[in-house]
Amino acid sequence: MVRVGNPNVEMVVYPNAGHAFHADYRASYQPAAAAAAWEKCLQFFARHLRA
Repeated sequence: MVRVGNPNVEMVVYPNAGHAFHADYRASYQPAAAAAAWEKCLQFFARHLRA
C-alpha cells in the first residue's frame, strides 16, 4: 500500500494481478486479488459516500 498526496486515496498493487484481474470472464482473473480489491472498494464507499 502506498499513500501519496491525497489522504483519501490508497493505491494497492496485487502481485501477479495484471490488467483486468477483476474480470471473471477473462484469463487474467485473479479471484483472491479481486475479492480483496472489492472489499477495499466497499470500505472506501462506506467511508466516503452517504446515503
